[in-house]
Amino acid sequence: MRKHVLLAIGVLLAALAVGSPALAAPFKTYVSKSQKLGQGSAVMYAAIDDKGAPVALGFSFTKGALDGLPAELNPKSICFDKNGDGRVDVNLECLGDYTLKFELPDADANKALAPFKWAMINWNPHGHASPAPPPWAKPHFDFHFYVADRASVEALRPGKMQRVARLR
Repeated sequence: MRKHVLLAIGVLLAALAVGSPALAAPFKTYVSKSQKLGQGSAVMYAAIDDKGAPVALGFSFTKGALDGLPAELNPKSICFDKNGDGRVDVNLECLGDYTLKFELPDADANKALAPFKWAMINWNPHGHASPAPPPWAKPHFDFHFYVADRASVEALRPGKMQRVARLR
């Protein structure tokens, strides 16, 4: 598991760095507040070049962050009464993930990173529930970068999708 996560992170970083002359230029790095993850911690970071343009946006884990991750579902995770029976079945109607939410404290970094407003890491100890494809049904991390504000994202609820008029 750890090798797959590290490989995925390494491939992503390598893809971002290939052919990017901006990475050779001087840049300022902004870091979020550190949060406990496993037996280590995680931060969100952003690198901004001398013209105020973003060069990198991502997460960094300390040694031990991938060790001691919870193996069981989070009983305090987000739950929804999906079937409308007035009860929540923890095994079927809760996400079961562990969530870390990050924001960069610096206004200059936030301006440069527009449209991204905040980010989140989710540890899914059992993967996603059916009908998730096999790769997502195994334990894994989700890394989310949001363009909507937190209140709008947290107000989302599961349900049937409705048709929306096409914008022309």
